[in-house]
Amino acid sequence: MDPVRLFVSIEVPRLGALESVAEDIGGIRGARSVPDKQRHLTLAFIGDLGAEYSDRVCEAVESAAEGIGPFRIDLRGIGAFPSPQKPKVIWVGANDDGSMAALAEAIRRSLDAAGVGYDGKEFRPHVTLARMSGGTDVGGLVAGNKSATYGWFNCDSINVMSSTLRPSEAVHTLVRKIPLKG
Repeated sequence: MDPVRLFVSIEVPRLGALESVAEDIGGIRGARSVPDKQRHLTLAFIGDLGAEYSDRVCEAVESAAEGIGPFRIDLRGIGAFPSPQKPKVIWVGANDDGSMAALAEAIRRSLDAAGVGYDGKEFRPHVTLARMSGGTDVGGLVAGNKSATYGWFNCDSINVMSSTLRPSEAVHTLVRKIPLKG
């Protein structure tokens, strides 16, 4: 079987202020905007696995989500990875009551217990708005928007997603939606 590229995420709805700043960022030289239908908060990036592991991943994520109820996520501030002076990614930050970090940690523990590897990067909640090429300095944009707010939403489910890389974009497909019931 062909491998599947999996990740666990929170879907980000269309929000007026977020759409507006995403459009502005899309106009920066070297920016490739992330389509709104692909905006998400990654809780765990798993990567390429044999398709037979999809069910194991979904079961691990469902187990991790048990007992966690819906929570509010506020979107605020703009940042860039690895730095505003040499950005590869421009993002909006995501803040909550600590539920996202707890959920990300529970998912990682559950994946470990299921014998499923993941990237192991530090969890830094953000929504990618654009990928950059060409080295445009966005320090002024980041500094001028550190405390700007771009809306909020209630997170009542998480998704196990597959990603297929194409030359022009990644195509994300829902594998399983997992409700947060509390």
